[in-house]
Formats: sequence, C-alpha cells, structure tokens
Amino acid sequence: MAAKFISITNFTGQYDIDENYFDAVIVEKEEERILRDLLGDYQYRLFIADCGTGAIPATQKYKDLLNGKTYTDGIEIAYKGLIEMLVAFSLSAIIRGQNVSTGTGFVKSNNQNSRVLNRWELDQLANKAYNNGVNLYQQAQKFILFYNSDYTSWTSKVKNYRKLIDY
Repeated sequence: MAAKFISITNFTGQYDIDENYFDAVIVEKEEERILRDLLGDYQYRLFIADCGTGAIPATQKYKDLLNGKTYTDGIEIAYKGLIEMLVAFSLSAIIRGQNVSTGTGFVKSNNQNSRVLNRWELDQLANKAYNNGVNLYQQAQKFILFYNSDYTSWTSKVKNYRKLIDY
C-alpha cells in the first residue's frame, strides 16, 4: 500500500530526495499519523471516506482542506493545503530513518564533490523539514478553525518546533 495523497513526485525544491532514499512505507505511516494528529480520528475517518479509493475528495470542504484556498479573516490568507505539509513531515521522518554509516546517503556539496552528512547534520536537516511542516500544520489548524462549522467534533494535537542546534 502507498500513501494516499503524496508520492515521490511531490518531493521537489527544498524537499528534493533521491529515489534510492525514498521510503514509501515511512511516507505512508507519516501521512496517516500527521493527518490523524491534525484532524482527530473522527474527522480523519470522514476525510478518508470522502476520498473513496482515490486521492481526490468529493466534498468541497475537503478539497479546500487538501488543495488550499484563499480566505479572509480580517486579512486575506492564502492557505496552501496539506500536500507540502505532508511532504515536509515525511522528509523529516525519512531522514531520521536513515542509518547511513558507510557508502553514500544524504550529502553536502563540497565544491565539485560531495560528502556524506554526519548524524548532527542529518538531525539539523530533519529538524528544518519538520519545522517547516509545523508552520504549515499551524496554517491548516487555523484554516479548520476558521471553517469550524464544517468540521464538527474536530480535535487536533499541538506540534512544537524542534531545535535546530543541539549542544
């Protein structure tokens, strides 16, 4: 089974990952975990049921939640949707799941060559992706809160930032 909403094609730009290090199992588990944390079990079940066997929701409120929407809450807010958030959290989980001690793995440019990142650098890369995910997670929470009458019995977990520097 694969993740319902994201695949390796979503991992572009700052979330770019080599296909050799993409782990579909980690992505699937992380996608479900983050969506359950954001929506709560009740709204998660409704959201997944609304999608049926595909990745496109039938109901407009879930389409807006997934794909984003511009709305006005005193100011105009361009909500981006769930995809980038899921990609950020998934990349963080993939990086943390790597046990690279020999050979090549995530690398850092060193002029024309590159070198394998050490554990500290991997943690910082994972934390940066996770923190980007937290920003997007909070935007999704605000979107749901703004449209709270559409999301009955909504519960959500708090996501905290991870520190970028370990001492």
